[in-house]
Amino acid sequence: MCYNYFIIIQEGVLFFMGSFEPVGIGHRDRISRYLDLYPSNQASEYTFTNLFIWGGAEHIEFMETERFLLLRSWPKGILHYLMAFAEDSALEEALDAAIASAKAAGQRFSMHSLPLWYCDKLRTIMPGRFRITREDRLDDYVYASDDLINLRGKIYQAKRNHINRFMSIYGRRHEYAKYDISMADDCMMIYDEWMSAHEITDELRGERDSVFRALYHANELAAVGGVILVDGRPEAFSMGERLTDDMAVIHIEKANPRIPELFSLINREFVSHEFSAYAWINREEDMGNEGLRRAKQSYHPAMMIEKYNAVLTEDL
Repeated sequence: MCYNYFIIIQEGVLFFMGSFEPVGIGHRDRISRYLDLYPSNQASEYTFTNLFIWGGAEHIEFMETERFLLLRSWPKGILHYLMAFAEDSALEEALDAAIASAKAAGQRFSMHSLPLWYCDKLRTIMPGRFRITREDRLDDYVYASDDLINLRGKIYQAKRNHINRFMSIYGRRHEYAKYDISMADDCMMIYDEWMSAHEITDELRGERDSVFRALYHANELAAVGGVILVDGRPEAFSMGERLTDDMAVIHIEKANPRIPELFSLINREFVSHEFSAYAWINREEDMGNEGLRRAKQSYHPAMMIEKYNAVLTEDL
């Protein structure tokens, strides 16, 4: 493999750096070999699918060397670094390189979306170097798959009522199907109809781009999708993938807003058909959106994957 390097001089120290490039669909193998260094990681951001589908909206870039992988993004033009991936023996080198690249870009160095176990690594490898604070709007909601499939008990009565109402109208007119790329156009129409019922923001435009990337590149990603058909036409869809040996992550879930009960149905059917072998389902964060927070809390998460950010103490 060929690496292109440039040199940054910081306080008399030479850092040999590769150039950052946008995450593209052809980079899956190059990036995944580093993501696989942390096979027990449960934070939803760190799959190739997630990095790629959000790569356009969040301007996600990567840089690899023979010893580490750096990830960064530019949401709203502000530089954020994600976890650096390396063997423990090379992690300090990776972090020093990331800090140097931020300074070379004229930006303050900060890391976001860090799970707690990674923060412990930072404290051990570079003690006192970082101020670490909670970033709870990025906490991942995690559910027992059995709860999402069976919806037992009073706490899920409303969800069962939604599904029963749907079945009373569409019972013989609907079916579940595994997503196929031939359904992409219809699924984008579902998204656009859902989007038209909301205020159009930059965040929503970014989400639309991520959905487009996921649907039209499904064959090249490790993700799987599911669709609810009504009268033979896709009306709801979801997409996710394996995260760890016992946890799957759901990246996308959308439904025709004119049939609101579909949200409860696609939630249950997708997990039941595709992820019943996993004990846990990660449904990602709420981004501080109150409506999304209520929706995620309504399914009663079994646990949260806490997220943190880290800044250099020398920059405070």
